[in-house]
Amino acid sequence: MPCGYNAAATEAFFYTLKTQLTHHERFMDKYEVELGLFNYIETCYNRRRRHTAIGCRITAEFELYIKAYVV
Repeated sequence: MPCGYNAAATEAFFYTLKTQLTHHERFMDKYEVELGLFNYIETCYNRRRRHTAIGCRITAEFELYIKAYVV
């Protein structure tokens, strides 16, 4: 049975994706859709979203922390 928290996170992600990417773009083919999704997820979404697994930090903050404190 799926967890309600997982569904909420998934719904929030797809809502954000729909409003920030698809409402502002027109794609000509499948390749452009894939490229647009990749760019959105890797350059926008993952860089701004706080991850609970790394102490509610943004990934860029966590990478700086790791570089500074872990050798």
